Amino acid sequence: MRKFLFVTLLFAYCSLFGQKQAFQVKQSYYADTLHGVVIPDPYKWMEDLNSDELLKYVKAENKYTKKANKKTKHLQKKIHKEFEQRKIISLPPEELYDKPDGDYIYFSRKIFKGYVTKYGRRLRDNPNDEEIFLEALKYVGQNEFELISYKLSPNERYIAYTTLNKNENDRRTYIAGLKDYNPNTTEFLQSDLVDWLDDNTLIYKQMQGGYKMHKLGTQQNTDNLIFEQTDKSFESKLSISNSKEYIFMEFFNMHGSEIYYINLKTSDDLKIFAPFEKGIHYEVFHDTNDTVFYIKTNLNAPNFKISTTSLTQTESKYWKDILPESDNLIQWVESSTGDYIVLSEYGNGSVALSVLEKRTGNKYLIKFDEVAHDMSFMHIDTLKNTIRFRYGSFITQEIIYDYDIETKQLTKLFETQISNYNKSDYTVEVINIPAHDGKQIPTIILYNKNTPRDGTASVRLSGDFVTERGIAEYPIPNLQTYYWLDKGFYAVYASQRGGGMPFSQRAKDGTLENTKNGAYDFASVAQYLIDEKYTSEGRIHAIGSDENGLLVGMTANMYPKLFGSITLINPYLDVLFETDENIWRTRGNPNIKEEFEYMLDCSPYQNVKKQAYPTMLFEIGLKDKVVPAYQAIKMAAKIKAYNTGNNPVYLRTDLLGDHHELYQKGVCRCVIWYRMHYNILPK
Repeated sequence: MRKFLFVTLLFAYCSLFGQKQAFQVKQSYYADTLHGVVIPDPYKWMEDLNSDELLKYVKAENKYTKKANKKTKHLQKKIHKEFEQRKIISLPPEELYDKPDGDYIYFSRKIFKGYVTKYGRRLRDNPNDEEIFLEALKYVGQNEFELISYKLSPNERYIAYTTLNKNENDRRTYIAGLKDYNPNTTEFLQSDLVDWLDDNTLIYKQMQGGYKMHKLGTQQNTDNLIFEQTDKSFESKLSISNSKEYIFMEFFNMHGSEIYYINLKTSDDLKIFAPFEKGIHYEVFHDTNDTVFYIKTNLNAPNFKISTTSLTQTESKYWKDILPESDNLIQWVESSTGDYIVLSEYGNGSVALSVLEKRTGNKYLIKFDEVAHDMSFMHIDTLKNTIRFRYGSFITQEIIYDYDIETKQLTKLFETQISNYNKSDYTVEVINIPAHDGKQIPTIILYNKNTPRDGTASVRLSGDFVTERGIAEYPIPNLQTYYWLDKGFYAVYASQRGGGMPFSQRAKDGTLENTKNGAYDFASVAQYLIDEKYTSEGRIHAIGSDENGLLVGMTANMYPKLFGSITLINPYLDVLFETDENIWRTRGNPNIKEEFEYMLDCSPYQNVKKQAYPTMLFEIGLKDKVVPAYQAIKMAAKIKAYNTGNNPVYLRTDLLGDHHELYQKGVCRCVIWYRMHYNILPK
């Protein structure tokens, strides 16, 4: 049971250069008792983001941040002017993103200055476009609705599409509709579209999380329930096999996965594919003409492998390997279509694509020589036997290729061009840095060849906490990165435990009770950079956003002396009382005592203490629907109160900004890095 106690106090901030600020902030003594532990939260009142008091506070902080940087207007103009000298001068034609499917090519085109998207198709040998769907013209310029996805029925008579209302309080609320273009009748479902089963039936996800089957022309309240998620410790995902013969329902969390399936041809009852085994994750695939199931699994294979099993004996004891585990981590099955399986693999700082022949089990890796590169699957054309993908690296901007599966030949379709850029000016290193316990931390270091390695350079350090890609999710840096490299910075990307593909061993070793491993690894990388003279203490500038903010927030409390500044953008900082159950699956459930204890030990907000902190900058959007803005607001206030040093703590709030609107508004952080690099701002 939780108990609450309120007492109101006032105190004055210590601010930049030891001066007092012109405003005061309220502390409400609030104690939350959980599992017998009293947890003070003096800034609980800040969680009411709609209060006049909170709005007054963040406006005052914005004013303070602006005033502190008032004398840098000329510097801001100088930085932006130099940013503008390097631009992308060529973009790929939209046609390269068109997707083939049988006799048709499907496409999307931005029209009316990008406010409206036209979706259409054309016959492969016919240049005339056939319009499929046009977003409602009444929304032109208002940007209220966004088309999320659309799918045509197998007979292509119907279209199901999903839109997002951006003005709703929950931006993840979906409205799906069905449109029959012939009689021009429309049905609406309060749902998230999944896929068509046949010409008249589709499956959708209810707002409450269950999955239902809908027959055209019937009332939604009569739809049959297929699955309903009841165990909140698991996420669920429904998919329909490419063959349209099976429905797969996957339940998964960091501990393992379990799949149930229905054979649509025989209309059998729901069956379990393979029972849950702790630590074992698997996915199942089936395409037209496949006589077996294909399985991606980490069973006795931490880096994952590909197995098969018969259509009748699906338990794991019957699985047979066709692609054994290798040194590369299999991240995704990008496509299991026709005679081939296309895989995304990670190894030695790079993501690569490979092609597995179903019939022979032979695998072909699409190879490039550059270190730390990324390959992103676009589509496979089964009629032409070609794979289209995007390629990029830390020094090579995006290139689009076609790969001929039969001849193994690459055809370059487009290469991005940048003004005032010469890739030969830069060097990329991939280094395995030892952690405190002897584990290896793959790390990418990017720099201008003229940058000295004598301890005088600055470092911009970031990591990858629970993400959907491996370390090479950063293969094409923002063009601003090259500006900092030219100023003498090293850009360093640490692949600490807790990051990378979900369910990989690296992710597991840094989540739940192992969450602090991420901070230990991040600090080990920082210390290595100091020891090896890439930089020196106080010249490392860490940056983290989203769950990466959790990583950097932990490190700020545990190793503040290593850093000159820390920037946190839309960060998770209070996992102890996080109500998002998706976060619980990787960080722990606070209602379970054992999990609560390790969450309390690592949650950044609860572990702020009296010590000297580096220069801190918190950047948030007040309207963020993904990470509550109050997490950063409370953390900034608490650090200001506990900070025993003279380094400034800034909070910059975009009063109208949402989650993804801050990343290009980095004026404040740029000024901090610039001034500290040139020793014109106290460390």
